[in-house]
Amino acid sequence: MTKFKARICTQWDLEARIERVEIERETEKSVWICGNRNAKRSEWYNYYDTWEDAHKALLNQQKACVDSLRLRLERSKGVLGNIKGMKKT
Repeated sequence: MTKFKARICTQWDLEARIERVEIERETEKSVWICGNRNAKRSEWYNYYDTWEDAHKALLNQQKACVDSLRLRLERSKGVLGNIKGMKKT
C-alpha cells in the first residue's frame, strides 16, 4: 500500500518534502514501515493517502507560518517605533 510522507521542519523552514512510501499496514492513527510503527501525525512527519493531500497540507502549514511571522514582524515594528520615540528622562 502506498502513502505519502510529508515533512516540513518547523525549526528550519527550508526543508519541505513529500516522499512516496510503501506501508505494510495501517490503523486509524499509525502506519507500519519495515516493521516499525509510526504515528500518522507527528512532529516530524505526517502520512497522507495522496500526493495532493500531502501538498495541500504543506501549503496550508507554510501559509500559517508566514501569517504568524508577518504578525510578529508588525508587532516588532511597533516596538521599534516605541523605542525610537523614547525620550531621556
